[in-house]
Amino acid sequence: MAVPEHRISDVAGEREPAVPLSATLRASGVRMLVVLSIVNTADAVDHMAFAALAPEIQRSIGANDATMLALIAAPGLAVVVGAFPVVWLASRIKRVGIIAATGGTAAIFVAASGAARSTAQMLIARVGAGLGQTNRLPSHASLLADAYPLSVRSRVFAIDALGRPAGMLLGPLLAGVVATAAGGPDGWRWTFVAVAAGFGILALVSLSLREPPAEGNEQLAVAGRRFSARQLPLRPALRQLRRTRTVWWFGGGIAALGFVVVSAPLLLSILLDDAYGYSALHRTALVAATWTGVFAIAPLAGLFGDRVLRNRPVQAMLGIALSIGGYGVVASIALRFGSPAPLIVGLAAANALAAAALVAISPTVALVSPYRSRSTGFALVPMFMLIGGGLVAGVPTGALSDAFGPRTALVVVTPIVAAIGAAMVIVGSRTVEADLRRNAREIAADAG
Repeated sequence: MAVPEHRISDVAGEREPAVPLSATLRASGVRMLVVLSIVNTADAVDHMAFAALAPEIQRSIGANDATMLALIAAPGLAVVVGAFPVVWLASRIKRVGIIAATGGTAAIFVAASGAARSTAQMLIARVGAGLGQTNRLPSHASLLADAYPLSVRSRVFAIDALGRPAGMLLGPLLAGVVATAAGGPDGWRWTFVAVAAGFGILALVSLSLREPPAEGNEQLAVAGRRFSARQLPLRPALRQLRRTRTVWWFGGGIAALGFVVVSAPLLLSILLDDAYGYSALHRTALVAATWTGVFAIAPLAGLFGDRVLRNRPVQAMLGIALSIGGYGVVASIALRFGSPAPLIVGLAAANALAAAALVAISPTVALVSPYRSRSTGFALVPMFMLIGGGLVAGVPTGALSDAFGPRTALVVVTPIVAAIGAAMVIVGSRTVEADLRRNAREIAADAG
């Protein structure tokens, strides 16, 4: 079947008609979006609870700053190792079943985090918790991409992305309230029991989700019909992604954002404990406050994605680079304030800038990844974010913190990481249009 050139151009990012989100949600349903957004929230609550309670956990298991940063990034190893088997499974069984199974696994190991008595035990527990979160990008993001049409995808991903900042706000608050209510040096352990219960409930609810047809939306956009085309196995998918240069350049920006959400909150909590001596409740409330601006930015970033990402992808990539670079500048200025009020306000402004880029991760990866390799493309995201931002950037920052203090470590590393991430996204903006056209022509060829 011959596919009109204008349809290829549409998917390649030259035009996209506006479609009301409300009408699409009425037609496609909201259950998938709501449940997966809450799963996002639970993942972030677990991560931020660990970061916010870092001083208490440090004292209980006898770990230094570098070790704590390694522990908070440890789930990333499991996510990276486990994501590719999830991709393999997702091409063979229903993805909603994977969401439920990994949620149950997370519940077990998050509870084990609260029971850990040594660094080794905590490492095992956090790696296990990471295995329980392997679904979030390969299955989770691809389910949303298949459940909702291209015309509203950026807005759907923006709503879904609100789950993470909601968790980053609620996680420290929950941690502080539960740890304070439980009392004593081990009060922090009950926070993980509460979070584990949430994961268990979500695992059961996930079983009620209906599996959408895979890869159908791109096929409709280009060929005007759905046809059989399953996700590629891992090796062919990786070979295809190697040719998609935008994915790899964009990965540098994702790594910088990984530093923002993985390493920086933990060091901020240690800074608030060391420099100001705040209690767990006070400190966790301040960590939560640094994420309040995200709720104003994320919806605007979703609208930006709808109007710009598909129609002017080069400008969209440059906007993402500007957000990452802006975070580095604003955070570096904020960290120089000795008074806690301007420090927290400045970091809230910096995190809002980072959130604009965070919201763009899933729709950008969904757009630039070849449609039959999308699950594998999403599986690369935790590798960039958790290994690049958590381990490669985070652990050396922890060593600097042990030697010179958390404030100095953040002041030195933050602008460097942000500058590298922004520069790599700018380079990626030069390849995005060619990658989009190649992806669209692949769909046209598959349509016959």
